[in-house]
Amino acid sequence: MRIRRNWPYLALLVFVALPLLWIAGALAARSGMFAFQGTVDPEQVQVFLTFVGGGLATAATVFGALLTREHNARERRRLRLDSVLRGLESMPEEASVQSRVAGILSTMVLLGQERVALRVLEPAWQSGNVDAATATWCIGQIITGEGADRDYLEGDRTDPTAVNEAAVLLREHSDKLVDSHGYYFPGHFLHEWTTKTPLPLKVKDNILRSIGTMLRCHDRRWWFPDGRIPIWPTEVLMKCVERDSSTSVQASAALLVASLYEVNPAAFRRAYGVRRTDGMLARAQDEPLSDDYVDLSTELRTAWSDPEPSGHTASHHPHRPRHRGRKP
Repeated sequence: MRIRRNWPYLALLVFVALPLLWIAGALAARSGMFAFQGTVDPEQVQVFLTFVGGGLATAATVFGALLTREHNARERRRLRLDSVLRGLESMPEEASVQSRVAGILSTMVLLGQERVALRVLEPAWQSGNVDAATATWCIGQIITGEGADRDYLEGDRTDPTAVNEAAVLLREHSDKLVDSHGYYFPGHFLHEWTTKTPLPLKVKDNILRSIGTMLRCHDRRWWFPDGRIPIWPTEVLMKCVERDSSTSVQASAALLVASLYEVNPAAFRRAYGVRRTDGMLARAQDEPLSDDYVDLSTELRTAWSDPEPSGHTASHHPHRPRHRGRKP
């Protein structure tokens, strides 16, 4: 990621600075400037100084062009965001609080002010002044580092503290991510267990705990309409089991997806194949897991063991996610 962002400076170093140094050294060696006897020819010194001066001028020109490019990119970004802010200010008075908060949070994230956005998001979510779709979008942008239009300054890198706080906030409000109509979750994790920036283990753990809490929020018939295995979160959990670099994270995800498997083993094996299913079940036994995951898996198995749970009004219609997803 850093190489991709800093390629102009690397190009300046590789194609300008290093060739100049090599040519200057070669000329100095061939002209005998490093000899301990005799004197240097004034013409050789003049040629050498002319070459060095021209090289420095070229390097300064290229460096100035890079600085101008960076400044122009910042200005374009600032003008775009100024337009967004003016649009928020021009919203009609009758606009809902949720609409205003959603616009403000989105702007903060796009400005790269992740910590400020999280300070606003936490109380707004707690008081119901922000909807789950907006909250999960902001969290997803912060976790994956795709919210702001990053430039080349070190201060504009992804903020690891904000990433951890966003994952914790997602877990703390995971019981609000499912309603009678659908579910909400950061889009990057709806179908794939991949991000452009590698995530710390604690962030992955909070994401998996959030998924487990979401599963607990509805009964078996809601998640398994007509007995079908839900695409989400089964698919993302299977990808986590197969792709994640941490064996503990793989085992945690396998324990959750095993709860889905036990609802309809035959349908699960048809959907994901015998080999993938057996590998997932074996992975669930590989690592000693925390009691939280074991308790959560036990709760899911107990709650889903009865296809007609009492105290819940089961929906007989497929549920479509409200944020970049497909129906289960």
